[in-house]
Amino acid sequence: MDAAWSDDPALPAAPLAPFDDAPLRQRVINFQGGFQIDGEQYSGETKRVVELGTSEEWTIENNTNAAHAHHIHVNPFLVTHINGVELAVRDLLRRWQDTVALPFSTNSGPGKITYKTRFETFRGKFVMHCHVLRHEDRGMMQVVEVL
Repeated sequence: MDAAWSDDPALPAAPLAPFDDAPLRQRVINFQGGFQIDGEQYSGETKRVVELGTSEEWTIENNTNAAHAHHIHVNPFLVTHINGVELAVRDLLRRWQDTVALPFSTNSGPGKITYKTRFETFRGKFVMHCHVLRHEDRGMMQVVEVL
């Protein structure tokens, strides 16, 4: 599976298609205290709707001093920025992932990870959540639906 998520053409599986410079719909997701995402704990309700066949750029903000690991089911994402700084094309952190550790909030503002993702093959509902089990179990999760 790692080979399928790599941009290294020397590996046996073909890399995922690169993104072009076309602008993408942007979304900001806030991880907050009280085990909340965007000011709410998990309710089972769909909080984000995306269209099949589209690509988007998401920025995940950590507005706490706690460790959070953002995880999204179904779709891998390409990390492009950390705390607003674009990662160089050859940077080892600029890679396809499904889970990423979020930087802590500081006096300058929230810690941020920005990534690009595609909604290509799955129509239906899935979750994104903090991958720290204690946080997920206490409600740090949202439902995403692809139409």
